[in-house]
Amino acid sequence: ETAPMPATRPALVLTALAAAACVLFVSLHGSRPQPTLQAFQPSIRVQRPCMRMSGPLSRVHTRTRAMDAASPAGSGDEGEKEMPPGFWEYALREPDLGRGARRIIQVATPFAPQGGKKIIVARVGKEGNVFAFDYMCPHLGVSLADGKFGVTKEGLTIECSQHKSVFNIENGKCEEWLPGGGWNTLQRMVTPACNLLTYPTLVRDGNIFVDMSKAKIRGNFEDWVEDRPKMKGRK
Repeated sequence: ETAPMPATRPALVLTALAAAACVLFVSLHGSRPQPTLQAFQPSIRVQRPCMRMSGPLSRVHTRTRAMDAASPAGSGDEGEKEMPPGFWEYALREPDLGRGARRIIQVATPFAPQGGKKIIVARVGKEGNVFAFDYMCPHLGVSLADGKFGVTKEGLTIECSQHKSVFNIENGKCEEWLPGGGWNTLQRMVTPACNLLTYPTLVRDGNIFVDMSKAKIRGNFEDWVEDRPKMKGRK
C-alpha cells in the first residue's frame, strides 16, 4: 500500500492565507443586514404625468388670485367688483411699467397653472395703453424683446429684429411678412403669413392683469411648434 505524500510548505501557506481571508470577510460583512427596498427608496425617481387643471377650475383659482391682488383691505365697493370673464393673471404693478417701456414676464395659462409662458407687456402709444403679446415671433421663434415699436395706419406695431416682419400689437394682425428680397424672398415662397398672438389687459387698483384664455399650449417652445406657419403644400 502506497503512503500519502506529505503536503508541501507552499500549499500549507496558501491554505492558511485563504482561511484567514474567509474569516476576515465574514467578520466584516457577515453581521451586516441585507439591504431592502425600503433602504433604496429615496433614490427611486418616479415620473409623474403632467397634471392639467380643468378650464373652469383654473379660472376660479386665477380669479381668486387676481382679486386678492386687486382688492386691498379697505378698498370698499370698488375693490369688490368682479374681474371680467377669462383666465386673468397678475402681471406686474402699474408703476413698474413706464411710458414706452416693455417687460418680459412669465405667467400661468389654462394648461400650466403654475406659470411657464413668457409674454411681453408694454406701455406704448400716445395714450400710454398697456398691451400684451407673445414673447416669440411666430415665424421662427425669435425673441421680440428687442423688437422695434412703430405706428401705421392700422395701429401700433412691433417689428421682428431678425426678418423684419411687422405685427399689430393691438389685434395681432401681420402687416408685413418677411419683407424685402434675398433670403426673405425664398422664405415667403414656402411659409405663409402668420399673426402674432395678443392678450387683453386690464389695469385695476394699480395692478396690471393679462387674460391668458387664448394661450393653448403649456410653454413658449410648444406654443411656437404648434402655431408656427406650416410650409406650403404640407398639412
